[in-house]
Amino acid sequence: MPSTVTTGRNLLPLNTERLKTAMIKLKDGLEC
Repeated sequence: MPSTVTTGRNLLPLNTERLKTAMIKLKDGLEC
């Protein structure tokens, strides 16, 4: 289980960037 938590922490920054990209795409979609 600890290894899973460590992996989650390592992926957190990547997930954050993905979230930002998703939000930007969502905004663009709403503006279109």
